[in-house]
Amino acid sequence: MENPPVQPNSACDRCPGVWVCGRGSCGPAPPGDCLGVAFCREGRLQIDLPGGRAAQMGEKSVLLMDRWGEATPRPVSADAAGTACILLAVDRRRVADRPLPAPLDWAAIDALLEARGGCAALERDGWTAALFQVLSRLPAGEQADYCAFKVLELLYLLSRQGLSVSAAPWAAYYDSRQIQVTRQVHDYMLSHLGEHLTIPGLSSRFHVSSTLLKSCFRQLYGCPLHTCLRQERLRRGAELLRTTPLPIAEVAVQVGYGSVSQFGAAFRQEFGVSPSQYRKQAN
Repeated sequence: MENPPVQPNSACDRCPGVWVCGRGSCGPAPPGDCLGVAFCREGRLQIDLPGGRAAQMGEKSVLLMDRWGEATPRPVSADAAGTACILLAVDRRRVADRPLPAPLDWAAIDALLEARGGCAALERDGWTAALFQVLSRLPAGEQADYCAFKVLELLYLLSRQGLSVSAAPWAAYYDSRQIQVTRQVHDYMLSHLGEHLTIPGLSSRFHVSSTLLKSCFRQLYGCPLHTCLRQERLRRGAELLRTTPLPIAEVAVQVGYGSVSQFGAAFRQEFGVSPSQYRKQAN
């Protein structure tokens, strides 16, 4: 999710008071008393909040936050580039002037958020399912405008208790050093796929406990360390099969497998064909 930040601007002329803070990464929040709303279409997103708290959201979910200006969104998917989200800020004062069937009940919305620790999540219900179905059909340039429009509907329904929301899934908090070390482990792992890598060995090399490494890695990349290592080895193996004439036994060695049979069994499980069949199809 390394999209360039989008500076705050009115999402569209028809939705004054709703600002696009970023598509994938967060630009500075606009001034004023703002409620944050994040739409996560693909991947997983973590919102770091004041006080060492963090909320996570999965794909096809919506998250509301009462302290948007102090929040820091970041991807937690193994493939960060596959995370697609739209981040909006809603100015309470300006939106209050919007023509709606009935005025927004901000007291009810704020009470709802306060009861859930400042964050509320919507996922796997009819409203979000319909929203993301439409969103997936729109051109990328129109998706933020659509979300800005849907925010008004969302707030209206919450004012009238027309939607049920749950507390956001809270994530364990890790400090900047722990996160940095875990990312170093990830980068080291990718550049040493052919070596014998174990969690105890990596923990010892980077001076971090195995328990912390496993839990922090899972939170940052969305899957267990050993699963990520296996997937990356097989992806690299598939690349070598497509782009080089190396014997399959040599490919297995280069991606950390001790034998052709082990590599072949893992490869078939991942791709549905044997390494030799994959190479023939690629050619």
